[in-house]
Amino acid sequence: MSACLELTRLEYRVLEALVRGRHRVVTQAKLMTEVWGPDSGKSLELRACVSSLRKKLEVNPSHPSRIITEFGIGYRLVM
Repeated sequence: MSACLELTRLEYRVLEALVRGRHRVVTQAKLMTEVWGPDSGKSLELRACVSSLRKKLEVNPSHPSRIITEFGIGYRLVM
């Protein structure tokens, strides 16, 4: 039996960008540009989206092991 993960459009787009850059740090600016467009300034929305993704993907969202924050830079997906 397979599990189905339901993602919002924004969650999907953020996860897609992280997958493309897997194991490398994807900057907050790059994520915001890819998901919301240039000059978006959506850092709060990005943080909320990453938090939501962690709740859906991580075994323990309080101690993430898949979506890692690189403080002051961005996020890294570990698969």
